[in-house]
Amino acid sequence: MLACSAVFCSARSLLAAAIYRKSCASIWPTGETAIVKGGGSPPTEASMLKAIAEAGAPAPRVLAFRDEALVIETVAADGPLANAWHDLGKVLAKLHASQGPSYGWTEDYAFGSIVIPNGSTTSWPQFWAERRLICHCVHVAATLARRIEALAADLANRLPKEPSKSLLHGDLWAGNILTANGQVTALIDPACYYGHTEVDLAMLTLFDHPTAAFYETYGELEPGYDERHAIYQLWPRSCARCVLCWLAFPSAPTLGSAAGCPALFVGFPATMAGSDFSDRASSATAPRLPGADQSRTRNVPVGQP
Repeated sequence: MLACSAVFCSARSLLAAAIYRKSCASIWPTGETAIVKGGGSPPTEASMLKAIAEAGAPAPRVLAFRDEALVIETVAADGPLANAWHDLGKVLAKLHASQGPSYGWTEDYAFGSIVIPNGSTTSWPQFWAERRLICHCVHVAATLARRIEALAADLANRLPKEPSKSLLHGDLWAGNILTANGQVTALIDPACYYGHTEVDLAMLTLFDHPTAAFYETYGELEPGYDERHAIYQLWPRSCARCVLCWLAFPSAPTLGSAAGCPALFVGFPATMAGSDFSDRASSATAPRLPGADQSRTRNVPVGQP
């Protein structure tokens, strides 16, 4: 992985760990600690954490929430992911075994001002084309937009029409996987929707390299996985992480360019590599997923979920 990616991932991992551990607040008469989070959309995150838990995967228990804040339990988080690949395979398999009625989610969310639509469809290529690629062409340069549109038009030949409608974490990278003693203790900061399982795998392998132990417990990959991998990584690389990379490296020569943040372009289909993102996105505000890393400790009156 290129230096930009390594530094970026390391910075986010440290931030996530610091937020989780330092947002503990003693808010109950018993002295019990909890995580009090602000920012993002607390009700949306609460519903996603509940869905993850109901699927049998570990997630922090939601204690309370309202529009301004989310209160979740603390869980052990003092181990490296490198020691928990075996358990993560089992956890992710259990999460993906939970099925939805259609592709998508019950509501949209956003990276700052960039809306992430989740309207349901019964065709997976249609969902990926309309909800993850074409809708963001307004944020990129015209040359790249044309290439994305061409790819979207051909997705019916590249993606399965009706893969399992699996519950996805949606932002599955190391900073959102808490571990202790070789076990996954919680999946946090979700951006859930129902879709093809390979989307989570593409995100997981964007910055990390799961070991053989992960795949042994997760299960066999579907035929054609390698061909679809770049298509699914196009979403976090080009449409969303561009904004995050720009925020992390504001002095980059061009927003989203190969020179400014080259890791975004590694592994792109050859027809897409080398195009710059438009400066039209330069006024973007801080990204806000439902569980975005924008927590802060607050003692606030909260309504029960």
